[in-house]
Amino acid sequence: MKVTKFYSLRGSIGDYNFHRKIGKNATPGIYFWGFNLRDDNQYPQSINDILIWYVGIDKNVSQRIMQEVTQSIFGGFGTIIDHNYLKSNPHNARLMDLQESDNKRNNPVHPAVLYKSDGLHLLYHFFDDKKIKETLEWMRERLIFTWIEEKNDQIRKTIEKEMHDIVGTNIFGIGDVKKLNIKNIIEPNDTIYFNEIDWADNQILKDWLFEVNKNVNGVK
Repeated sequence: MKVTKFYSLRGSIGDYNFHRKIGKNATPGIYFWGFNLRDDNQYPQSINDILIWYVGIDKNVSQRIMQEVTQSIFGGFGTIIDHNYLKSNPHNARLMDLQESDNKRNNPVHPAVLYKSDGLHLLYHFFDDKKIKETLEWMRERLIFTWIEEKNDQIRKTIEKEMHDIVGTNIFGIGDVKKLNIKNIIEPNDTIYFNEIDWADNQILKDWLFEVNKNVNGVK
């Protein structure tokens, strides 16, 4: 198992390896996508340069990332968080907590939440809201992604579960983990596969996972 370096949407322009059907990167794995926080938008150099938005698995990570990103920027998938909030809270953003903030209908939605894909009744204004437009442009320019290469279906599923247990509600794409609960959080070194992964090409992602794990439940 080996993790790749970070790639960017802008940096992949013209790279046929990202063809969603026959490109070299149309490969099975556990994928991570998020955003580069560097002011100069050069590739990340430290954990302070990244915010991971989503973790998932697929038999074709290149195609799946494309599907999720395009659905997101057209309002059909997920939640849009103000990019100014994201820049200020890279390691403890608690994205799922923000998304779920008004689910019981007795609390207001968190002010950083610009949009939730709850239905057609919200979609029209998705396309003309100034704050949403600014955040979507920021996301498009700064989108980064990486993946852990793994062909075995069951191992992929286990690693995805381990990654979700490490980061808790700091990201989207965490299945049934709806609340920040210390019982759901485990340290990276306590998992089956974390130390079996070759992190040489993306030490930043490894370090980020440790950092988020320390911060996500607020007591470590």
